[in-house]
Amino acid sequence: MQWGKMQERFVVFERDTVIAEDVCETLKSKLPGCEVRIARSLAHVRGMLGSMDRLDALLMAMSRVDYDASGLESEIARLGARVMLLHDSAGSSVREEGAVIRVPRPYTSSMLGRAIAYALPQRQP
Repeated sequence: MQWGKMQERFVVFERDTVIAEDVCETLKSKLPGCEVRIARSLAHVRGMLGSMDRLDALLMAMSRVDYDASGLESEIARLGARVMLLHDSAGSSVREEGAVIRVPRPYTSSMLGRAIAYALPQRQP
């Protein structure tokens, strides 16, 4: 399946099918026409990123420590993408930490909207 040319592009790395589908639907409702793909493993994420020429954001269900150990930073930088980490946290607010946007679980549609606003400041959902 090929990506379109102009729409926002997202990859969602989430092993739980229900949560992954919910995140996809939320993205599509906030940014009609966006393209969203689901990855079920880190190897699948790597394969997707390697075949792409552009990505707006990668949403990953993992901690910052696991992300830092994943070795994906250079590939993400090549694509010009932002990273949104969907993670368990004691906090309840979306926050930007350098190139990473942290979204605590459980998250709401409005929290994902705030994360999109950080990732795509030129396109407010």
